[in-house]
Amino acid sequence: MAKETESVVYATITNLEGLRQANTIEEQLQFEAKFQNGTPIRIRKTKEGYVQTIKERPKNQTGIQVSEETNQVVTAEFAEAFIRQCHRWLNKVRFTFNSKKVTLTATINGVFQTVHLPGLKFEVDCYKNGNDEFAPYCKIDIELDEILNVLKKNYPDLKKFEFDFAIETLPFAPKDCILLSSATEEEKAKIGQMWDEHFNRSIEGYRDWE
Repeated sequence: MAKETESVVYATITNLEGLRQANTIEEQLQFEAKFQNGTPIRIRKTKEGYVQTIKERPKNQTGIQVSEETNQVVTAEFAEAFIRQCHRWLNKVRFTFNSKKVTLTATINGVFQTVHLPGLKFEVDCYKNGNDEFAPYCKIDIELDEILNVLKKNYPDLKKFEFDFAIETLPFAPKDCILLSSATEEEKAKIGQMWDEHFNRSIEGYRDWE
């Protein structure tokens, strides 16, 4: 089991060519289902094979998203049986960008300071439609565990701080960014529309695509 702490952003892609500047690029097929209590379970297929993941999150989370992931490599035969039980699938490409540094502003010992921290990893998921063309939107997961560990070690009394992610400076020029943790009701509705109209695909359609 691995703990994962991340901030989630949705954005519009304005420069598809900029995605090619990613540090790593990985094609992924993802098949999803849910337990009766709502906990998601998925199998992700990459060129390395199949990995099943159960992602457990505390209920009613606000702010930064924290989850516990349990991963298990599975066989193609097991994956095929799982796919038959799924309600949706995703055809996506993950573009990973590594930043060189992060700027954080905080009040430390009564003094407002700017702190420079290790770089962040931006996992940018771009989703393909039925024509294998990218949707105009993307989901960006910003991994925070390494930075939070540094802060905990060097600034143990720090309780409140703000990150400057500078997402708009990424090579694919994302705009109209929505930070999930502070999204308004209107923004949440727009995110839901992204999933319904651009990201999610019915499992019945997978057989036709395959």
